Amino acid sequence: MKLLNAMYRGIPIVTTPIGTEGLEVVSGRDLFCTQSEKEQVEAISRLLESKSTWESLRDNSREIAKNYTWKKLLNDHDEVINSLIRAKEYEH
Repeated sequence: MKLLNAMYRGIPIVTTPIGTEGLEVVSGRDLFCTQSEKEQVEAISRLLESKSTWESLRDNSREIAKNYTWKKLLNDHDEVINSLIRAKEYEH
């Protein structure tokens, strides 16, 4: 939830692969996903030194966050439940 909150607010993110689990994001476009401390420092430095990089990640992450609203997630959940009900009804 922390990452989604930051994405929604347009705060550029530097995280690890564990932090991005379950999210459809691209490192370098939506956020920075790093493997090591050195990569984390480089990504943070890049954000601090490049206004265009900051703005690009800000804008892209806000766009991605729209896919993770409660309404969208619950609609997807409802669709799965309804398809299971229909499949069960078809069996009878």
